[in-house]
Amino acid sequence: MNYIFDRGIMRWFDHLFEKHTNTFLIDNFICNMYDRARPVDKSDILPLATKKYKDDSVISLAKKESSFWTISFLLSSKYVYELRENVHPYFGHYIYENISVYNNDDVYSFVNKYLLDILNYMVDYIYYPEEDDYYIDYRDEFINTCSDMDYGERVLVTEDIYMYIISEDQLNFIDKSERFNLELRFDSRGGQELMDAILDLSRSILLKTR
Repeated sequence: MNYIFDRGIMRWFDHLFEKHTNTFLIDNFICNMYDRARPVDKSDILPLATKKYKDDSVISLAKKESSFWTISFLLSSKYVYELRENVHPYFGHYIYENISVYNNDDVYSFVNKYLLDILNYMVDYIYYPEEDDYYIDYRDEFINTCSDMDYGERVLVTEDIYMYIISEDQLNFIDKSERFNLELRFDSRGGQELMDAILDLSRSILLKTR
């Protein structure tokens, strides 16, 4: 069984620009956008150290009435500027539909890749033919890695993703470039476990493709 990130959700991120807001509520989800300052390196000097562009922007998505997970990713200041300039000043929608988060294949592929890489590292989906159904279970490699880690320690778990155990109730995953972050949380005192967060994430923003 395969999963992909629901591309329709990317339309929600466009509402942040078209509605000139930093917070947008839809159904049971909340989208946020905020600036994240970053060090300026030589590659930034020409395109970014000018009057037009500010700091990179972070887009985050979470459930409004749940704290199981939050995903966040960075959009470059140059790209954010292009999106804002594409919003019609009077009608409040994009002038050119191709200049949008929804239509940006690079942004979609970026978010989709890291979400699936992380989930595929953590769990397996096992098919039982006698029941004609799939069951989800932790991968041995993930369990072994967690058992050897201390709180606050980071470990490279894929080619370019680090895992942090923040506490007994929270795991964070972040890519090497620090442009993507997934937080998984649960309330062990309330009888929750990590699998509850994984299942909620899967059911909320992923689509089955087979």
